[in-house]
This record gives sequence, C-alpha cells and structure tokens, in this order.
Amino acid sequence: MAGSNSENGSPSHEDGANRAEATEGQEQETSKPLSPARKRLNALIGGTVLLICVAAGVAYWLHSRHYESTDDAFIDSNQSQIASQVNGRVVELLVADNQHVEKDQPLLQIDRRDFEVKLEQAEAQEANAIAQVAQARADLLYQTASLAQLTAQVRVAQADLTQAKQDLTRYTGTDPAAITRQQLEQSQATTKSALAKLDSAKEAVQAGEAQVASQRTKIDAAQASVRQNHADVDNAKLQLSYTEVLAPQAGKVTRRTVNLGNYVTPGQALVAIVPDEMWVTANFKETQLIHMSVGQRCHRRRVPGQGSSCARGKSATRDRVRLQQPARGKRNG
Repeated sequence: MAGSNSENGSPSHEDGANRAEATEGQEQETSKPLSPARKRLNALIGGTVLLICVAAGVAYWLHSRHYESTDDAFIDSNQSQIASQVNGRVVELLVADNQHVEKDQPLLQIDRRDFEVKLEQAEAQEANAIAQVAQARADLLYQTASLAQLTAQVRVAQADLTQAKQDLTRYTGTDPAAITRQQLEQSQATTKSALAKLDSAKEAVQAGEAQVASQRTKIDAAQASVRQNHADVDNAKLQLSYTEVLAPQAGKVTRRTVNLGNYVTPGQALVAIVPDEMWVTANFKETQLIHMSVGQRCHRRRVPGQGSSCARGKSATRDRVRLQQPARGKRNG
C-alpha cells in the first residue's frame, strides 16, 4: 500500500514543476521592452487622436462664434378669443376642439328669430318715414302753388290801388263844380279799399311764405327720420349677422366653452382660434445682442431637454429675426 502511494504521488510533483517553469517563461516574455516600430505606432495613434481633438475644438470655436443660442424661448402667436356679441340660444354648433377652420368659416349659430322680427319692424318704420317725406313734399308743392296765387293777388291789388289813385287824382284836379261830392267821396273810399286789399294780400303772401318755409322744415325732419330709420335697419341687420359667429382667421379651434343649447350673452367667451402663423419668441442676454439685428437668418431647432437656438451670420435657414425689442423678465402664460 505504501509503495503504491509513492508511485501515485510522483506525477503530481512533476506537474507542479512544469507549471512553475511556464509561469517564469511568461514573466520573462512580458518584461521584454517594446520594439521601436511598436513605439512609433503608439505615438502615431496618440498624436492622431490629439490632433483630431484639437481640430474639433478649433472647428467648434470657429463655428460657435457666429452663433448665439438660448433655451429661454417659446412658440408664440396672435390667438383670437371669440365672444358673443348678442344674447341668444345656441341652436347649431359647427366646430369641435382642435378642428382646423378657415377665415370667415361659421363656428356656431345663435337663434335668429328675435332679430329677424326686429329687422322687419325697423324696415316697416323706414317705409313709413319715406312715405311721410313724400307726403311732406306733396304738401310743399300745394303750398307753393297757393303762395303763387297769393302773389298774383298782390299784383291785382296793386293794380286796383293804382287805378283808384289815378281816379282820385283826376277828381281832385277837376273843377269842384264839375263833379259831385258823392263821386269824390266814392273815389276816396275806393282808394282806401284798394290800399287795404293790397296790405291784406301782402300779409297773405307773408303767411304763405312762412307756411312754405315751415313745410320745408317738415321735409327736413321727415328726411332725418328716414335716415334714423335706415340706421335702425342697418343696426338690425348687423345684430342679425352677429347670430352667426365666424372665424376671424384661419387656425385651430381650442378652449371651446359653449355647447348646443347654451344661452350666451355679449362678451361671453365661446372659443379661441390659434392661427396657422406662429413664431418663436426668444430671450437673449444683452451681451448676445451686440451683433444681432433684424433680418438676420435664424436657425431654430428642437432638442429634447433643450430649447430653441438662434444663429446669426451666414447660416442658410428658412427663418429670420423679425423684431427686436427690450423686455424685462419672462412672459407669463
């Protein structure tokens, strides 16, 4: 048994010796110095990497000095808040949230019936005022004709008075023995009567002229009434047009707060329209605005976790700086 154990144990000593020799051989190979060619290759690789880093840094500096960027930017637009201009119940709803609409496209319809009745009343009053103007003009024609007759009567009275004066002059210049006292007195009475008729005719003419002037004033008042009633008709038509709410500009419908059957009042917000045309409002530091001006091309990009950036210089992009204005702080909302 002992002899067999010693025989079995001798191979293990030989294996351990072989492993020790192999380890020593590897350490000797590792400790050998690098060849000159390998050193030159490592130096070339390191120099190339360093040169690339320097070139990239210089290129970035040359590129970035022409640009100013900011992450304090937001999309802006001229939103339209649409409100009702008349009282009424919504009888037709023609749009939904996020729906795109064109300019002057109907958004909703308010009950028209009350406004149609008011329009008919205004039109009837206007027609009545027009008829009153026509009647006043006809009365003016009649009074003008009457004034012409009164004027003619003045001329007749003037002729009668002239004849009476001539007769009286002839009687008074004749020998008193040739005429009777009765003839003289009758001539004197005729002259006085002709003078009174002339005065009466002149007063009638004055009264007729006053009536004509008054009638002209009535025509002016009637015409003013026509204009007033015409304005009422226009206003009734305008109020009727307000029952159809239209989009003031093309865009998307947002923040719709009205539903079918709601009763709306003037000034009540109904919907908002976000226009198709939008822009980016960016805030820069004062030192960044030194070389920035209106009309320069601007590059806008969207980066996750970052904002938009604007570049100045010759970079070819589709956007341009449209407006520069001083501001303090950030815009709310």
